[in-house]
Amino acid sequence: IPFWEARLNAGFRITAVGGSDSHDAGRDPATNSGIGFPTTVVHAPELSQGAILAALRAGHVFIDVTGSRDRLLEVTATSGGRSAQMGDGLAAAAGAPVRFTIHVARAAGASLSLAGDGPRPKLADAALAGDEETRSFEVAGDGRRHWLRVDVRGPDGKLWLLGNPIYLNAPPR
Repeated sequence: IPFWEARLNAGFRITAVGGSDSHDAGRDPATNSGIGFPTTVVHAPELSQGAILAALRAGHVFIDVTGSRDRLLEVTATSGGRSAQMGDGLAAAAGAPVRFTIHVARAAGASLSLAGDGPRPKLADAALAGDEETRSFEVAGDGRRHWLRVDVRGPDGKLWLLGNPIYLNAPPR
C-alpha cells in the first residue's frame, strides 16, 4: 500500500486490485482453499466481459481483503452538480465544497479510515455499528490536484476493505 500511495502522490492513477492463488493442491477447498482473498469487487453496470473490463480500467473497484463475498463499499463525491465514484476524477475549484458519501454493508463493528494527499477531515464517528451504514463528510476544494480514498478496518484494526481513490482536479485518464 505505501508503494501504491507513493505512485498516487506522484500523480499516477493506478487502480488497486487484489488476487490470490494457492500452491497447496492437497488442501481441502471446503475448509480453507486459500483462493479468493483478497477479492477484487467490481462496480459494473452489467455482468458482461466488456462492462467488467471497462469498470476495472475506470477504477470502479474495491478490494475485499478477507474475501467475505458479501461486504460492500461505495464511495461517491459531488461538487458543483457533478459526481464521481471510486476511480473517477472530479473538478473542485478553490473554496468549492466537495461532499463525500460512504456506504458500507455487512461490516458491523468495523471503522472507516481515510487516506489521501489533500484535505481530509477527521471523521466524527468512524465506527460502524450497524450492518448497513452511510456516512458523509465535506471538504473545501483548494483548486489543486489531490486523491482521497476510504478503507474499512475491523475491530482489531486489520484492513477489511481497501477503497480506490477519487481524484480531485486530476487530468482525464
